[in-house]
Amino acid sequence: MRDRKDSDRERILVNIAALLAQELDSLHRIPAVQEYMRTSMLHHIQTEWDLMNKAKFNKGDLVVCFTSTGRQQNPYLISFVEAQGSKNDPNGLLLRAIGTQQMCDYGNESFIRITGIHEKFLWEGDKRTFSVKLHKAIAKLDEDWHRFRGLEFSSVEGLAVVYIGEKYGGISERTKPYPIEIKFNKRTTVKNIMEQMKAQGYGTKKFEPMDETYTGPMENLSSFTRESLVRALEGKGIKLKPEQEAKP
Repeated sequence: MRDRKDSDRERILVNIAALLAQELDSLHRIPAVQEYMRTSMLHHIQTEWDLMNKAKFNKGDLVVCFTSTGRQQNPYLISFVEAQGSKNDPNGLLLRAIGTQQMCDYGNESFIRITGIHEKFLWEGDKRTFSVKLHKAIAKLDEDWHRFRGLEFSSVEGLAVVYIGEKYGGISERTKPYPIEIKFNKRTTVKNIMEQMKAQGYGTKKFEPMDETYTGPMENLSSFTRESLVRALEGKGIKLKPEQEAKP
């Protein structure tokens, strides 16, 4: 493992995150916690761990080094998977330190996989930079009725898909967001993003009724049903009284 100079902030945050993930994995094994996670609408972060790393790991998975956490301090305690297997251990992983291109073959270790964190919190480099510029562009365009509903990055390098939805999700009826494809690189400016969005109808495009064909994001638009609210309250341990018919 090649030495690298981390700031106190980076080192301490890596230690905290790894320890919290390890603790969360232990809590997830308690039946009462499993039931709470199943019924709660607000908690989706999950952990997966087995001693022999039987499950396949994929590039981009967020993992915690189970055995090393609390015993070592290094930038790979919580990191991204680059490849399955390491030079000296077929059950090891090639790890990439978060926010860098620095790699480490990590063997003789078991790993906790962390899932359920929205990808926008894990964007790095050009993706994170583009996201910041996009929101600046939307703020400058200042179109009240056309609202940001999500951002996805295409498998095509340098292509982002922005979803724009109607304010309130629609007035007389629910409407579905429309996609806008934006080409970008590290030199893309806020002005260029604005131009690409306007050229594809941002602020003027007519919304279509919502239907089952829409599977994109719906950020900043909460939707609660009676059933989901009941499950959330019960998950918090709040007992609800049986329904009673209204007296005439």
